[in-house]
Amino acid sequence: MQIFRPQTVKDALNDIAVAQARDVVHMPVAPMGHFKPGRIAPGVILQAGTYSRIECSSDGVIFDRPVVKSMGQGFDTFGIIITGNDCVIKFPTIDNRDGTVWTVRDWLNKACGGIMLRGHRNKVKGGTLYNVRHGVVPHDQGSASIIEGVHIDGIAGDAFRLNQDGMLLSLCRAVNFKAVDGNHDDGGQGFARDPATGRPAKGGSTAAVRNVTVSGNTFLATTDPRDEIITRVKEPGPLVMNQPPLSSAFQGIVMFNGVADGWVVDQNTIASSPWKHGISLTSAQNCTVTNNVVIDINPVFRGDQMQIAVQRNNGNVVSGNQAARINPFWPGNQEIPPADYGKHYKDPANFDYSPIGSLPPPVVLPDPSGDEPDEAPPVVVPETPVEDPQAAIIADIEAALQNLTALVAKLKG
Repeated sequence: MQIFRPQTVKDALNDIAVAQARDVVHMPVAPMGHFKPGRIAPGVILQAGTYSRIECSSDGVIFDRPVVKSMGQGFDTFGIIITGNDCVIKFPTIDNRDGTVWTVRDWLNKACGGIMLRGHRNKVKGGTLYNVRHGVVPHDQGSASIIEGVHIDGIAGDAFRLNQDGMLLSLCRAVNFKAVDGNHDDGGQGFARDPATGRPAKGGSTAAVRNVTVSGNTFLATTDPRDEIITRVKEPGPLVMNQPPLSSAFQGIVMFNGVADGWVVDQNTIASSPWKHGISLTSAQNCTVTNNVVIDINPVFRGDQMQIAVQRNNGNVVSGNQAARINPFWPGNQEIPPADYGKHYKDPANFDYSPIGSLPPPVVLPDPSGDEPDEAPPVVVPETPVEDPQAAIIADIEAALQNLTALVAKLKG
């Protein structure tokens, strides 16, 4: 293993070109600008660095704590675009803030997207995205992305897309959604593409997104208990370009275009306003929707969309959820109107929906073998097999010391 410490962007690119697996390149303090390097060997670790944009087409590259300041790059562009496979982005920061209160026009002119994953088995682990258009988007031409522990604060589009077969979205948090255009903002949205047109599938299509897991995430329209979204009586509009945007009544976890096949949606918390959907899988088959909390934060405007709505039968299981409204043909759930939130949740006025003991324990799904577990298993999140550079250095030193000790013993003998 080698450790490179280039001082300039040119030196960094030269070092990256010769680095091999487990080598670490400490990226220079100088801003990288639009970073689009050539071929990188799998397993190379690019540590830290400040960029205006990152594009990577190589496989197996590890970005460790990159900082992307992509403000003004374009509302529909992304700060990080991965087109290779098996890449890891650890603790990224994408920061579009400039210290001012943004108007609608500022959002349209300054924000950009967060992270686009186009390949297979790519991972985003931790990190924070500030003031982004769409947050993390696994493109449907890839598969099996893992997005874990990502925090988004300030978003004017979809926090996460759920478009890849076999993907995992776990333990993420997205807060403070902003209404700046006509987009239907979502916490997590999936859609399949019609193979004939390449467009999102329409109702009745058999195109599917398969085996998606959405577990332990939190989506909040706002974190300000004084926000006007809590008391307004209709959707915001028209937009005023030179004024700060109103909060967006985003939709929670939804799949309307095509079939959700084999999804697991478990232990998520969603708090938005009642004219948007909570958890809706309108063409679902073999899906499990359990232990979710869907909160209607608006006690003034009454609607029926902040609910849990999953297609009946088709091998689906919907149980152990709490929402203001749940399809009555699903037993084993609890409807909790907003007036009763104080009886069930710790501090709903400040968006803390921890149960206070009046709710039933989480549903435990049957073990595939047919044996019922005694208690609910913990949420297990796969660890990314990423080498720790410090640990590798220590291991090399220890090995060298062992060899030296053996040599000394041989010479003495």
